[in-house]
Amino acid sequence: MASPWAEVIGLLCDQLEVQETLLEMAKKKAELVVEGRIRDLELLLLTEETLLVRAGRLESARQDLHGRLALTTGEDVSGLTLKELATRAPADARVELNSLEVDLRRVTSELGRQAQVNLELLKQALTMVNYQLSLLDPSGTGQYLRPHFDRKA
Repeated sequence: MASPWAEVIGLLCDQLEVQETLLEMAKKKAELVVEGRIRDLELLLLTEETLLVRAGRLESARQDLHGRLALTTGEDVSGLTLKELATRAPADARVELNSLEVDLRRVTSELGRQAQVNLELLKQALTMVNYQLSLLDPSGTGQYLRPHFDRKA
C-alpha cells in the first residue's frame, strides 16, 4: 500500500489535471460564445459537468485522506493549506507538494480570470439578445411583432 503522502501527491496530480482541463474548456467556452455556436457550447457544458463531478470526487478523496495523514503526522491536518501541509511532509514528498501547490495556484488563478472574461462575454451576449427582442417588441408589452409577408408575392 502506498504511503498517505504518495496518495496525496497522486490525488493532487489528478486535481491539477482536472483543473487544467477546466481551464482549457473555459477558454473554449469564450470562443464559442464569441462565435455564437450555442449547440457546441451546450455540448461543452455537458462535458464540463462530468469533469466537475470528478473534481468533487477527488476533493472528497483528498479530505478523507487527511485522516490517515493525521495518524502519520500526529496532528489534525484538515485545516492546513497545501503549503502548510508540505512543511509536515517527509523531504522526498515536500519538493513535489511545493511544486504542485505552485501549479495549482497558477491554474486556479488563470481559471478565475477566464471565468470573469466569460461572465463579461455572456453579459454582452445577453445585452445583444435583449436589444434584438426590444426591436421585435418596441412597446415592451411582450407582444412581439410578426413579420408581415405578402401572400400575393
